[in-house]
Amino acid sequence: MCEFAYLLTMDPSRYNEDSDIIKIRESGLSDTAILDATLVVAYFNFVNRIVLALGVETNDAERQGYKF
Repeated sequence: MCEFAYLLTMDPSRYNEDSDIIKIRESGLSDTAILDATLVVAYFNFVNRIVLALGVETNDAERQGYKF
């Protein structure tokens, strides 16, 4: 799943529905779990791009615990 999330984040054009989904299914995840994971990855990529594009700044308390 981490490889899948990385691929969708860093190089989505390399994503291959046939081989990548089959590989994840073979690891035991259901279609619902794959959809959930895809939605979470897509959402965070979406939000991060908005934050970067708008130059949103955070304070020390908001950054606590995150490794950028």
